[in-house]
Amino acid sequence: MKSIAAIASVVLLVTGCTAASSDVATDTNAIEAEDACAAEEARFGAALSQIPHESWDLVMQTKTACGSTFHTVGPSQLDEHRLVRIGSVTKSYVSVVVLRLVDEGKIELDARLDTYLPDAPAFAASATVRQLLQHTSGIPNYTATTAFWHSLATSPGHAYTEQELLAFVATQPADFAPGTGWRYSNTNYLLAGMLIEKVDGQPIAASIRERILVPNGLNETFFDGEENVTGLLAPGFNKHGVDVTAHHDPSWAWAAGAMVASPPDMARFVELLGSGALLSPKLQAELTKPVATPQPGLSYGLGVFLTAGELTGGLGPAIGHGGDIMGYHSWGLYFPERKATVFGTVMSDRGNGNSILVAAITALTAS
Repeated sequence: MKSIAAIASVVLLVTGCTAASSDVATDTNAIEAEDACAAEEARFGAALSQIPHESWDLVMQTKTACGSTFHTVGPSQLDEHRLVRIGSVTKSYVSVVVLRLVDEGKIELDARLDTYLPDAPAFAASATVRQLLQHTSGIPNYTATTAFWHSLATSPGHAYTEQELLAFVATQPADFAPGTGWRYSNTNYLLAGMLIEKVDGQPIAASIRERILVPNGLNETFFDGEENVTGLLAPGFNKHGVDVTAHHDPSWAWAAGAMVASPPDMARFVELLGSGALLSPKLQAELTKPVATPQPGLSYGLGVFLTAGELTGGLGPAIGHGGDIMGYHSWGLYFPERKATVFGTVMSDRGNGNSILVAAITALTAS
């Protein structure tokens, strides 16, 4: 079967920002002179390749008052082995490890958290493991609190403990009673990470490496802050064009979003995740059992979003996860009907990352 799998790494090129321009070769000829609409100064470059990494091209986007146009002008100078921050895509790794522990008989999905964590905070004790993974616990999101953002802004290099992060929601009211609603909460995966460490008896980074990374040859994936990261991070920029790649200690995101990986490793992981290669058929069914979210066409499983075909630019239903973290916007999707995988990263907080990725990837895979 012909593969249409692609990897997309998208970089915002900011005028005068040499760190970004050194990674991407631009071609001003790609901007059509006859375009009557005024082009914005910001131009987006996308490095795309087909698995198994046969070639790289550069796709330039020109944003105008009449819309956006894309031009393939490669070859790109992006190094596919540069690492990117994957943010909340980390949750999919965490969920897989929990489900592997379920398969090993060490965890029951519908057991209360305090079955395994007797010292779990009172606001989380009665939530089940399943409810944590599917965001139906009602536990408030620590990254939605003013106190957390004030702390991060004033002490960006601070190495947070899990207890410090939990303290941000210790006095917050529950969003709803466990199992009666759905709301995305990073606190759920903070607790899931603590669960893994308690049950597996080792750091979460070791559990992920042992059960996912090593068996599948994912040698360019790391849990930042928990293990030595081998390789260079591609720079990520905030909305002002400032490089924020290493501005914050990664501990603030921990099991909710601290991992880094190369695009090829990410594409491979998403493929394994969506195709069922990481779990038994029974647990893959649990992974992909949908719970409705407020957004039409988008449901949630256990650490994965389940996206209806009308939201994927005509590529069919998809399984995967997105990740937003300072300087990076990522999305990994597996399309079961096509047996195809796409992973993309926008390395900037400016612009609409989703629309750029959808347009660029659709342009690449249309043929």
